[in-house]
Amino acid sequence: MVPLSAALLVVPALAAGLVYADAYRRGLSTGRRLLWSGAVAVVSYTGFLGAYAFDGRLFRSYVALTGAEPVVSSPRQLLAWVVVLGLTVSAASVLAYGVGSRVGRAT
Repeated sequence: MVPLSAALLVVPALAAGLVYADAYRRGLSTGRRLLWSGAVAVVSYTGFLGAYAFDGRLFRSYVALTGAEPVVSSPRQLLAWVVVLGLTVSAASVLAYGVGSRVGRAT
């Protein structure tokens, strides 16, 4: 449970800080900086909580899609899967900021 707790606290703050620093470097207004960094933090935090809360449903979806049960040798591997899924959501939210903030300024 410690890796999930650490990831849940550190990764959203790190992602939001990264977004805020990039928005500051690019000269976005204070409101836009706070909006983007807050949105990334919320999405990242939700990614970890959602992966943890819907672990059973995700497992059933995986079995339905692949037709085979995953081979897991320990509960730590399942926990690692939840952390990796949360990290993926966090990375996707930072990528969405990168694309969304640049497309929004181009139009």
